[in-house]
Amino acid sequence: MDGSERLKGRAVRGGLVRILLGLCLTYTGIIQADTETEVKGLKSDIKALQEEQLAIKQELLEIKRMLSAEEPSNKSEKKAPAEPPLPITMNTIGSPFMGQEDAPVVLIEFTDYQCPFCRRHFEQTYPRLVKEFVETGKLKIVLKEFPIQKLHPVAPRMAMAAQCAGGQEQYWPMHDLLFQNQRKTRMEDLEDFAQALDLDTVRFRQCMEQGEYAHQIRADFDLGVSAGVRGTPFFFIGPLNKDEPGRVTVEHYLYGAQSYGAFKQSIEAYLDKENNQAAN
Repeated sequence: MDGSERLKGRAVRGGLVRILLGLCLTYTGIIQADTETEVKGLKSDIKALQEEQLAIKQELLEIKRMLSAEEPSNKSEKKAPAEPPLPITMNTIGSPFMGQEDAPVVLIEFTDYQCPFCRRHFEQTYPRLVKEFVETGKLKIVLKEFPIQKLHPVAPRMAMAAQCAGGQEQYWPMHDLLFQNQRKTRMEDLEDFAQALDLDTVRFRQCMEQGEYAHQIRADFDLGVSAGVRGTPFFFIGPLNKDEPGRVTVEHYLYGAQSYGAFKQSIEAYLDKENNQAAN
Protein backbone atom coordinates (compact mmCIF):
# COMPACT_ATOMS: atom_id res chain seq x y z
CA MET A 1 0.00 0.00 0.00
CA ASP A 2 1.54 3.32 -1.05
CA GLY A 3 1.39 6.66 0.77
CA SER A 4 -1.68 7.85 -1.13
CA GLU A 5 -3.66 4.72 -0.25
CA ARG A 6 -2.65 4.97 3.43
CA LEU A 7 -3.74 8.62 3.46
CA LYS A 8 -7.12 7.81 1.92
CA GLY A 9 -7.64 4.84 4.25
CA ARG A 10 -6.73 6.88 7.31
CA ALA A 11 -9.02 9.74 6.26
CA VAL A 12 -11.97 7.42 5.56
CA ARG A 13 -11.56 5.52 8.85
CA GLY A 14 -11.28 8.77 10.82
CA GLY A 15 -14.40 10.16 9.15
CA LEU A 16 -16.40 6.99 9.82
CA VAL A 17 -15.38 6.90 13.48
CA ARG A 18 -16.55 10.49 13.93
CA ILE A 19 -19.86 9.78 12.20
CA LEU A 20 -20.59 6.58 14.17
CA LEU A 21 -19.66 8.21 17.49
CA GLY A 22 -21.90 11.15 16.75
CA LEU A 23 -24.82 8.89 15.83
CA CYS A 24 -24.39 6.83 19.02
CA LEU A 25 -24.37 9.94 21.18
CA THR A 26 -27.42 11.32 19.39
CA TYR A 27 -29.35 8.04 19.78
CA THR A 28 -28.55 7.91 23.51
CA GLY A 29 -29.70 11.49 23.91
CA ILE A 30 -33.05 10.77 22.24
CA ILE A 31 -33.75 7.92 24.64
CA GLN A 32 -33.04 10.17 27.61
CA ALA A 33 -35.03 13.14 26.34
CA ASP A 34 -38.25 13.57 28.28
CA THR A 35 -39.40 17.07 27.35
CA GLU A 36 -40.46 18.75 24.15
CA THR A 37 -37.66 21.31 24.52
CA GLU A 38 -35.04 18.59 24.80
CA VAL A 39 -36.45 16.81 21.73
CA LYS A 40 -36.29 20.03 19.72
CA GLY A 41 -32.72 20.56 20.87
CA LEU A 42 -31.76 17.04 19.88
CA LYS A 43 -33.38 17.47 16.45
CA SER A 44 -31.25 20.57 16.00
CA ASP A 45 -28.16 18.60 17.04
CA ILE A 46 -29.04 15.84 14.55
CA LYS A 47 -29.36 18.38 11.75
CA ALA A 48 -25.99 19.92 12.64
CA LEU A 49 -24.44 16.43 12.74
CA GLN A 50 -25.88 15.58 9.34
CA GLU A 51 -24.40 18.78 7.91
CA GLU A 52 -21.02 17.93 9.45
CA GLN A 53 -21.20 14.42 7.99
CA LEU A 54 -21.90 15.88 4.55
CA ALA A 55 -18.94 18.25 4.90
CA ILE A 56 -16.67 15.37 5.99
CA LYS A 57 -17.83 13.27 3.03
CA GLN A 58 -17.21 16.15 0.65
CA GLU A 59 -13.68 16.68 1.94
CA LEU A 60 -12.89 12.96 1.80
CA LEU A 61 -14.08 12.84 -1.81
CA GLU A 62 -12.02 15.93 -2.58
CA ILE A 63 -8.88 14.33 -1.12
CA LYS A 64 -9.53 11.17 -3.13
CA ARG A 65 -10.07 13.15 -6.34
CA MET A 66 -6.96 15.23 -5.81
CA LEU A 67 -4.84 12.14 -5.17
CA SER A 68 -6.28 10.49 -8.28
CA ALA A 69 -5.70 13.60 -10.39
CA GLU A 70 -2.06 13.71 -9.32
CA GLU A 71 -1.42 10.14 -10.48
CA PRO A 72 0.07 10.36 -14.00
CA SER A 73 -1.85 8.36 -16.59
CA ASN A 74 1.34 7.93 -18.56
CA LYS A 75 4.71 7.55 -16.90
CA SER A 76 6.33 9.44 -19.77
CA GLU A 77 4.22 12.53 -19.06
CA LYS A 78 6.15 15.55 -17.89
CA LYS A 79 5.34 16.34 -14.27
CA ALA A 80 4.42 19.86 -13.14
CA PRO A 81 7.29 21.71 -11.49
CA ALA A 82 7.51 21.21 -7.74
CA GLU A 83 7.75 24.98 -7.25
CA PRO A 84 6.34 27.88 -9.30
CA PRO A 85 9.14 29.56 -11.31
CA LEU A 86 9.42 32.71 -9.18
CA PRO A 87 9.63 35.61 -9.61
CA ILE A 88 6.70 35.92 -12.03
CA THR A 89 5.16 39.10 -13.38
CA MET A 90 1.36 38.91 -13.49
CA ASN A 91 -1.14 41.22 -15.17
CA THR A 92 -3.97 42.23 -12.83
CA ILE A 93 -5.74 44.70 -15.13
CA GLY A 94 -9.41 43.83 -15.44
CA SER A 95 -9.42 41.41 -12.52
CA PRO A 96 -11.71 42.08 -9.55
CA PHE A 97 -9.85 43.39 -6.55
CA MET A 98 -10.59 44.43 -2.98
CA GLY A 99 -8.79 47.23 -1.18
CA GLN A 100 -7.02 50.41 -2.14
CA GLU A 101 -5.63 50.39 -5.66
CA ASP A 102 -2.25 51.62 -4.40
CA ALA A 103 -1.98 49.29 -1.38
CA PRO A 104 1.72 48.41 -0.86
CA VAL A 105 1.23 44.61 -0.90
CA VAL A 106 -0.74 42.59 -3.46
CA LEU A 107 -2.21 39.13 -2.84
CA ILE A 108 -3.34 37.31 -5.99
CA GLU A 109 -5.70 34.44 -5.25
CA PHE A 110 -6.58 31.64 -7.69
CA THR A 111 -9.86 30.11 -6.53
CA ASP A 112 -12.50 27.53 -7.42
CA TYR A 113 -15.98 28.21 -6.05
CA GLN A 114 -16.69 24.48 -5.63
CA CYS A 115 -13.45 23.70 -3.78
CA PRO A 116 -14.04 22.88 -0.07
CA PHE A 117 -10.54 24.09 0.83
CA CYS A 118 -11.30 27.44 -0.84
CA ARG A 119 -14.43 27.63 1.29
CA ARG A 120 -12.36 26.90 4.39
CA HIS A 121 -10.03 29.78 3.51
CA PHE A 122 -13.07 32.01 2.94
CA GLU A 123 -14.53 31.11 6.34
CA GLN A 124 -11.41 31.01 8.51
CA THR A 125 -8.72 33.28 7.06
CA TYR A 126 -10.21 35.68 4.52
CA PRO A 127 -12.26 37.71 7.07
CA ARG A 128 -9.16 38.41 9.18
CA LEU A 129 -7.11 39.41 6.14
CA VAL A 130 -9.83 41.87 5.16
CA LYS A 131 -10.11 43.34 8.65
CA GLU A 132 -6.41 43.52 9.52
CA PHE A 133 -4.83 44.38 6.17
CA VAL A 134 -7.36 45.33 3.47
CA GLU A 135 -9.43 47.74 5.54
CA THR A 136 -6.26 49.37 6.90
CA GLY A 137 -4.98 50.08 3.38
CA LYS A 138 -2.01 47.67 3.58
CA LEU A 139 -3.20 44.93 1.22
CA LYS A 140 -4.99 44.57 -2.09
CA ILE A 141 -6.58 41.19 -2.88
CA VAL A 142 -6.88 40.33 -6.58
CA LEU A 143 -9.09 37.42 -7.61
CA LYS A 144 -8.28 35.05 -10.47
CA GLU A 145 -10.71 32.33 -11.55
CA PHE A 146 -9.33 28.79 -11.54
CA PRO A 147 -12.31 26.41 -11.91
CA ILE A 148 -10.96 22.85 -12.00
CA GLN A 149 -13.69 21.31 -14.13
CA LYS A 150 -12.25 17.80 -13.88
CA LEU A 151 -12.92 17.81 -10.14
CA HIS A 152 -15.84 20.25 -10.00
CA PRO A 153 -17.99 20.14 -13.16
CA VAL A 154 -20.13 23.18 -12.24
CA ALA A 155 -17.22 25.36 -11.06
CA PRO A 156 -17.01 27.26 -14.39
CA ARG A 157 -20.68 28.21 -14.01
CA MET A 158 -20.01 29.60 -10.55
CA ALA A 159 -17.02 31.57 -11.82
CA MET A 160 -19.21 32.98 -14.59
CA ALA A 161 -21.85 34.00 -12.03
CA ALA A 162 -19.25 35.89 -10.01
CA GLN A 163 -17.93 37.65 -13.11
CA CYS A 164 -21.43 38.52 -14.36
CA ALA A 165 -22.22 40.02 -10.97
CA GLY A 166 -18.93 41.90 -11.21
CA GLY A 167 -20.18 43.40 -14.46
CA GLN A 168 -22.79 45.09 -12.29
CA GLU A 169 -20.27 46.11 -9.59
CA GLN A 170 -21.26 43.27 -7.26
CA TYR A 171 -18.40 40.78 -7.63
CA TRP A 172 -17.48 40.50 -3.95
CA PRO A 173 -21.06 40.18 -2.62
CA MET A 174 -21.63 37.36 -5.14
CA HIS A 175 -18.26 35.87 -4.19
CA ASP A 176 -19.48 35.69 -0.58
CA LEU A 177 -22.86 34.18 -1.49
CA LEU A 178 -21.30 31.47 -3.64
CA PHE A 179 -19.03 30.31 -0.82
CA GLN A 180 -21.75 30.62 1.82
CA ASN A 181 -24.09 28.49 -0.31
CA GLN A 182 -21.61 26.20 -2.03
CA ARG A 183 -24.08 23.39 -2.70
CA LYS A 184 -26.56 25.69 -4.47
CA THR A 185 -25.36 25.44 -8.04
CA ARG A 186 -28.48 25.44 -10.21
CA MET A 187 -29.15 28.35 -12.51
CA GLU A 188 -32.27 29.09 -10.45
CA ASP A 189 -30.08 29.41 -7.35
CA LEU A 190 -27.73 31.82 -9.09
CA GLU A 191 -30.65 33.92 -10.28
CA ASP A 192 -31.93 34.02 -6.68
CA PHE A 193 -28.51 35.31 -5.60
CA ALA A 194 -28.63 37.94 -8.33
CA GLN A 195 -32.07 39.04 -7.19
CA ALA A 196 -30.91 39.19 -3.55
CA LEU A 197 -28.12 41.55 -4.65
CA ASP A 198 -30.59 43.75 -6.57
CA LEU A 199 -28.91 43.00 -9.88
CA ASP A 200 -30.60 43.46 -13.22
CA THR A 201 -31.65 39.81 -13.43
CA VAL A 202 -32.40 39.92 -17.17
CA ARG A 203 -28.92 41.25 -17.85
CA PHE A 204 -27.44 38.70 -15.44
CA ARG A 205 -29.22 35.80 -17.17
CA GLN A 206 -28.08 37.00 -20.61
CA CYS A 207 -24.53 37.29 -19.35
CA MET A 208 -24.64 33.72 -18.07
CA GLU A 209 -26.26 32.28 -21.20
CA GLN A 210 -23.88 34.06 -23.56
CA GLY A 211 -20.78 33.26 -21.51
CA GLU A 212 -19.80 36.90 -21.57
CA TYR A 213 -16.70 36.40 -19.39
CA ALA A 214 -15.57 33.04 -20.77
CA HIS A 215 -12.47 34.64 -22.28
CA GLN A 216 -11.51 36.24 -18.95
CA ILE A 217 -12.00 32.99 -17.04
CA ARG A 218 -9.93 31.09 -19.62
CA ALA A 219 -7.18 33.71 -19.44
CA ASP A 220 -7.09 33.45 -15.64
CA PHE A 221 -6.90 29.68 -15.81
CA ASP A 222 -4.12 29.71 -18.41
CA LEU A 223 -2.17 32.23 -16.35
CA GLY A 224 -2.45 29.97 -13.33
CA VAL A 225 -1.24 26.93 -15.24
CA SER A 226 1.75 28.80 -16.63
CA ALA A 227 2.56 30.09 -13.13
CA GLY A 228 2.58 26.62 -11.61
CA VAL A 229 -0.81 26.61 -9.90
CA ARG A 230 -1.55 22.95 -9.18
CA GLY A 231 -4.66 23.21 -7.04
CA THR A 232 -6.84 25.65 -5.15
CA PRO A 233 -6.72 27.87 -3.29
CA PHE A 234 -3.35 29.12 -4.51
CA PHE A 235 -1.91 32.52 -3.62
CA PHE A 236 0.90 34.69 -4.94
CA ILE A 237 2.22 37.64 -2.95
CA GLY A 238 4.32 40.57 -4.10
CA PRO A 239 4.89 44.30 -3.66
CA LEU A 240 2.97 46.96 -5.54
CA ASN A 241 4.64 48.06 -8.77
CA LYS A 242 4.35 51.84 -8.41
CA ASP A 243 5.40 52.45 -12.02
CA GLU A 244 2.94 49.88 -13.43
CA PRO A 245 0.23 49.16 -10.83
CA GLY A 246 -1.48 46.71 -13.19
CA ARG A 247 1.57 44.44 -13.29
CA VAL A 248 2.78 42.68 -10.15
CA THR A 249 6.03 40.78 -9.80
CA VAL A 250 5.18 38.06 -7.29
CA GLU A 251 8.02 36.63 -5.25
CA HIS A 252 6.28 34.28 -2.83
CA TYR A 253 3.39 31.82 -2.86
CA LEU A 254 1.11 29.92 -0.47
CA TYR A 255 -0.81 26.79 -1.41
CA GLY A 256 -3.97 25.52 0.27
CA ALA A 257 -6.10 26.71 3.17
CA GLN A 258 -3.16 28.10 5.10
CA SER A 259 -3.50 29.68 8.53
CA TYR A 260 -3.92 33.39 9.03
CA GLY A 261 -0.46 33.42 10.61
CA ALA A 262 1.19 32.20 7.40
CA PHE A 263 -0.35 35.08 5.43
CA LYS A 264 0.40 37.60 8.17
CA GLN A 265 4.08 36.65 8.17
CA SER A 266 4.42 37.05 4.40
CA ILE A 267 2.48 40.31 4.22
CA GLU A 268 4.32 41.92 7.11
CA ALA A 269 7.67 40.98 5.59
CA TYR A 270 6.80 43.14 2.57
CA LEU A 271 5.44 45.93 4.76
CA ASP A 272 8.67 45.97 6.79
CA LYS A 273 10.68 46.13 3.59
CA GLU A 274 8.53 49.01 2.34
CA ASN A 275 8.96 50.91 5.61
CA ASN A 276 12.74 50.40 5.59
CA GLN A 277 13.00 51.70 2.04
CA ALA A 278 10.89 54.75 2.92
CA ALA A 279 13.12 55.49 5.91
CA ASN A 280 16.33 55.46 3.83
